[in-house]
Amino acid sequence: ANQDRITDNVWITRATGGGQIFNIKVEDSSSKSESPTGTLWAVGTVDEIDDLNFQPFRTAIKPKEVVGKDLVVFLREDNVFISLKFTKWSSNKGGGFAYERSSE
Repeated sequence: ANQDRITDNVWITRATGGGQIFNIKVEDSSSKSESPTGTLWAVGTVDEIDDLNFQPFRTAIKPKEVVGKDLVVFLREDNVFISLKFTKWSSNKGGGFAYERSSE
């Protein structure tokens, strides 16, 4: 119920015990080195796409520092780039998060 089904392949969520986001379509929980599976992330905007360095989420940015940062997520299987900005990230083992996204 608490997930963003971006495409048929990528459903972003976060567990109630904290941790980072993951793709519940293909993962049961988050992996610090790979989650969300099927995505790569970069700090920046789609206007800078040619200069961005795409990496797994936690390599690209520390989750606790994600709020307010311009990000681009690449959905590998769908070959889609999406602009995204987190507006909330719960701490202390909370599973809450919120973001705004656009494909432009």
